[in-house]
Amino acid sequence: MRRIIPMLFIITLIMAVGLMAHDEKEHAKPDSTPAVTHKQEQGRLPGLDDFPSLHPLVVHFPIVLLLIAPGLWLLGLWSKTRSHFYIAFTLGALGLLGAYMAGSWFHPHAHELSDEAQTVLDLHDQWADWTIITAGLTLITMGGALWLKQIGQAAIRVLGIAALVLGFSAALCVARTGHYGAALTHIYGIGPQGEHLEGHSGHEH
Repeated sequence: MRRIIPMLFIITLIMAVGLMAHDEKEHAKPDSTPAVTHKQEQGRLPGLDDFPSLHPLVVHFPIVLLLIAPGLWLLGLWSKTRSHFYIAFTLGALGLLGAYMAGSWFHPHAHELSDEAQTVLDLHDQWADWTIITAGLTLITMGGALWLKQIGQAAIRVLGIAALVLGFSAALCVARTGHYGAALTHIYGIGPQGEHLEGHSGHEH
């Protein structure tokens, strides 16, 4: 039974993420103008080089990983199964790496924004910074709970609870970051077809 519950928990999380993405697509306003680039008109499907930024591709990894990691850590605390802790630590580490890459190497640079859109972009970046900070602190406390056995069981339990709180804080931060990122894309039109991104002049239809 203890093995079945974690699997159900993971499957539920994956389905929830998928449903949220599907819900965004269904509620998007239909566009009568086909978004076809010049290269697509020539019969070639778009490749990675056709995108003005790979940020959307990279950023979804930390979103998923940082949401799942604290859930697995909680399951480890409940079931006393040590493997859950190691998996949670690994997912958290990968999530932190992905968040850093999305916010630095693959961060798109926007220009010619309205004041309101710039405010939302600033909030997006601030919450992204808090995501990296809380995810880093989560890894430190997770690592302490896993490998600093000499500090005693009581201290390890405190670190385990702290890691749980920080992990869910990181999940909240990445959710807020994604919220403002989605607002920039779907409300302010920053990013689709490269609009308002440096190095891209936009498409005319």
